[in-house]
Amino acid sequence: MRVAADFSLWDRAVGLEAQVLYVVTFEDGPFCEPGMGMKFVKIDPQNSALIKAFIDEQIGIGPAGRA
Repeated sequence: MRVAADFSLWDRAVGLEAQVLYVVTFEDGPFCEPGMGMKFVKIDPQNSALIKAFIDEQIGIGPAGRA
């Protein structure tokens, strides 16, 4: 299933299209955290760079490179 996703990152709007890879629900068991995995399939280069910079900052690779 493909879905549109819109969210805010560093006060900038990010819009993209994603493919849902899996869904985990509360019914999947007591040791499973509910959520979903998505693969971004349609995203413009500026938003892609912004997301990469955010992830790099969060995992400590480098300073925020706000595109």
